Amino acid sequence: MSEFALPHPLHNVRGEVRRVGVELEFAGMSLAEAAEAVRLAYGGEARQEHEYRYVVATDLGEFDVTFDSSLLSTKKYERLGLGAAAKGAVEGVLRRLGGAVLPLEIGTPPIPGTRLQELSKLEEALRERHAEGTRAGLFYAFALHFNPEAVDTAAPAPTLRAFLLLYHWLYRQADVDSLRWALPFINSFPDDYTRLVIDPGYAPDIARFADDYVAHNPTRNRPLDLLPLLAFADPEFVNRPEVAGQKVRPRPTYHYRLPNSLIDDPNWSIAKEWGRWVLVERLAADAKLSAELARDYLEWEGSVAGYLEDRWVKHVEERWIPSLREPPRE
Repeated sequence: MSEFALPHPLHNVRGEVRRVGVELEFAGMSLAEAAEAVRLAYGGEARQEHEYRYVVATDLGEFDVTFDSSLLSTKKYERLGLGAAAKGAVEGVLRRLGGAVLPLEIGTPPIPGTRLQELSKLEEALRERHAEGTRAGLFYAFALHFNPEAVDTAAPAPTLRAFLLLYHWLYRQADVDSLRWALPFINSFPDDYTRLVIDPGYAPDIARFADDYVAHNPTRNRPLDLLPLLAFADPEFVNRPEVAGQKVRPRPTYHYRLPNSLIDDPNWSIAKEWGRWVLVERLAADAKLSAELARDYLEWEGSVAGYLEDRWVKHVEERWIPSLREPPRE
């Protein structure tokens, strides 16, 4: 069983243990079976909210078990005023799609960083029931998402800088499935924006940061989605015309969307993917190391394509990752 690294730092600016929400996509079982897997892993009570959603109340909080489609989980098609026959036809199509393409998703409650090891119970329960991961089907573009609570919602720049500095290494380590790469879910940050944020002199307040972010990224289609965090920091953010049409639920968290969901691979674990994210947090917390790596990045010859080459990834692995894997300085 893989050990879960602690978030770094462990506490937020209010002195509270930081929490982490996890979203895991998979297939290979029915919605009811997935809800029962959660109940058996953690105890508690499962209740069916509607045909496409269960909630399991546990000691950790409430787990959502749904089809990962807003059409299925929220029944938005009912707002169209369809007759009974038409609505039945729509539901039939969605059910067939759900069985063939759409993943099931388990969304955990925000879990204290000191209790992340309990996610191993979920992995074990799903594997025992032969859950299928990203590579089990031709159209299974399944993902694992982390929603780590921000240390300070007014200061996201260091974390985004650290993520961008490690992005190419993270991408290679995650071995992102080709279908997930091709679909409009995790497009890379634009090169000009990446260089803006990576510059060690970039230290905007939250208002300037939000302006720069939406000017370059008016979308949730990024491997590290910051729209929920920015909406939490500013209640008026969701009214900005740049993000019109984006479904943004304010949360004091980053939304890390890069890893595959390989729940059926015994060599894969949620803990391993989480441990890579913690290296981002460690880099963000070390201003000196972050500045040194930033200068290295900005001086590296070549274009963005050059950073995707093995030589840059190997350089990061050999020169920088060992420092981040050392016990962090408090």
